[in-house]
Amino acid sequence: MREVAPGDLILSFVDTRIAAIGIAASYGYQCPKPKEFGETGAYWDNVGWKVRVNFQRLQNQVRPKDHIGLLRPLLPERYAPLQVDGNGIQSIYLTELTQS
Repeated sequence: MREVAPGDLILSFVDTRIAAIGIAASYGYQCPKPKEFGETGAYWDNVGWKVRVNFQRLQNQVRPKDHIGLLRPLLPERYAPLQVDGNGIQSIYLTELTQS
């Protein structure tokens, strides 16, 4: 989160699909855990990181698994957002994809 910069492109992956595309509107900054989280993440620290992002929901959501043959060579060896079969990786919250 600390490496995000304004203008960075952010893909939102939800339920096996890229559901939205966003542009970072801020750098990452420390922020208290939102009160509306309630007991969710009770083991999380009370202060975390936040980035303001302007998202646009996609009408035609993309399922990366359907295109993994094209995507696999572009994935980093470490901290890839997808498994080699195209399934998402639950433990990866935010990762960087470099330009090829």
